[in-house]
Amino acid sequence: MSRIRKGYEAQYRALLQRLGARRPDQGVAWLIAKAHRLSAAQRLPLAGALTRVYQDLVARLPRRGPPPSPASTAMRGSAAWPAGCALLATRLGGRRASTMVTYCGRPNTSAPSS
Repeated sequence: MSRIRKGYEAQYRALLQRLGARRPDQGVAWLIAKAHRLSAAQRLPLAGALTRVYQDLVARLPRRGPPPSPASTAMRGSAAWPAGCALLATRLGGRRASTMVTYCGRPNTSAPSS
């Protein structure tokens, strides 16, 4: 049983560190104690309780996609520029489209006066 418990301790610690826990060792001790309580309350083997505690913890984690690549991060910043032009176009609704295209094509300029 000691090897199984040590294996789960390592899994719990890795998961808590990945989540940025300030005190992963204290979290591991709490999760092991929770598994012991679950084992006693539901008359489960300790290995089954350790598994259930781990599965419950993983199920509560927010689902995250893969980390963004540097290219997609750069694209996110450039996507704000057309959105800003679209917002300006709606605020200056009486303007012709060609004026808006001319304005949006020149970065770092102020809005054309009415």
